[in-house]
Amino acid sequence: LRQSIKENYEKLLFLDYDYAQSKDVEINLWKTVFYKPIEEYRKRLRKLSNISVDNADKTKEVNYAADLKEFLEAARNFYNSLIHKFKECYDLVLDGSIDLEDLALDNPPPNGPKKQYLSCHRSLIFLGDLVRYSRDASTDVNDWVSSRTFYQQALHLFPHHGNPHNQLAVLATYLEDETEAVYQYFRSLSVKVPFLTAKDNLSVLFEKNRVRVQGIFASSRNFSFPKTSQREDAQKYFYTLFTRLHGILFTKTSLETFNLVKTHVLMGLDHLLRKLSISDARLSQLFLMNMFSVYYTCNSPEMDENTVQKEAFQETATKFALDFFTTVLKVLSLSSATTPQPNSSRSRPPIKRQNQNQNQSGHLSQTKIKENRHLYLGIVSIFLEWLENHPQILESCSGQEK
Repeated sequence: LRQSIKENYEKLLFLDYDYAQSKDVEINLWKTVFYKPIEEYRKRLRKLSNISVDNADKTKEVNYAADLKEFLEAARNFYNSLIHKFKECYDLVLDGSIDLEDLALDNPPPNGPKKQYLSCHRSLIFLGDLVRYSRDASTDVNDWVSSRTFYQQALHLFPHHGNPHNQLAVLATYLEDETEAVYQYFRSLSVKVPFLTAKDNLSVLFEKNRVRVQGIFASSRNFSFPKTSQREDAQKYFYTLFTRLHGILFTKTSLETFNLVKTHVLMGLDHLLRKLSISDARLSQLFLMNMFSVYYTCNSPEMDENTVQKEAFQETATKFALDFFTTVLKVLSLSSATTPQPNSSRSRPPIKRQNQNQNQSGHLSQTKIKENRHLYLGIVSIFLEWLENHPQILESCSGQEK
């Protein structure tokens, strides 16, 4: 039956494309022929992996995984073929970017983009999902992490569509990169055609993060960032707490805890920047996430009825974005300071080796910051330009904060 549905739906896409779109043929094709069987495979595999299995169950699990892998490969072949047919039949070229508004015109120009590009866009996302589902049939991360390539191709084709960003966020959760996931979800909601499912996904992520942060503070009354030698722990705590701040702003809850978490985040930011433990790409993401939260608290329709609450969250988001910015500037300015020259040993007593090593370490850190400062200046200038183009943002701050 599924084979018959697949063949008939595919024919309809090329016989009468507009009619097929009016009946959601592509979505029904995906759900009926591919997604539902895949979910059934995944459900069985999860059930088997969650119980204590004997040899017979283990054999069954291996067989299910092999069947799923074979099914996914056949599905990928179908969508690769479908994209090729669209390109051949409608003379499409997929190496450029298209504005969705151009496709929404009632009377599109003859040389304008064709509606079939949307079908290629959807097919690329389906291909990414099919590769990602390989995670349930393989323990090798390389078998499914390449799904990113298809999502990025879909994003390149339609940069203003939020669906690819949402899928990249889901992939980031598989890789346990919470910060990347939140960044992509925010991007999914901030484009011309937002993917609103990202809101629900964010709510789930932020709740898990809230519980984790609660555990961090509950385990230690005097919580502070790990020692400088524990670089991975410092990064983990910083990004976890940074995510919590945006969770508070996004869910409009627990504002009374914001300043405590913010204090630790800014301390962690200073610490990691001095150790060059934040890449320029990641720092750019953090700035953009701050900018989104300011925008979201200013424009969130859920809070229009409660003006006082809306203003409180708006001011909190703006103040944090500015504090984050000034912390980065302070660290970058270290490399501009004049480093004092060491005095002669005759004029002062000998320095202990420990202090000597600390001074050398500090000087080395400043030197490294100076060498890499140019990598961070791009996002700093973008943030300043953003503030200049949106002067109303600073109006949300009190006179003292301004």
